[in-house]
Amino acid sequence: MRLNNTEGNKTFETWNPDFTGIRITIKDKKTLYKEIMSAVEIKDMLYLNVNFVGEKPIFF
Repeated sequence: MRLNNTEGNKTFETWNPDFTGIRITIKDKKTLYKEIMSAVEIKDMLYLNVNFVGEKPIFF
């Protein structure tokens, strides 16, 4: 659980053994944000791929 949330929000993040994960932020039993994450290798470099629902993926 995230400790620096906006008051009233709760964020949960779960990772799988295959380096895929999900992060969900909820407030008053409603989902505010949902992110699908994965670690990917591109040209011998590891990146965090974050997919926000309805948007283009972002690589970190």
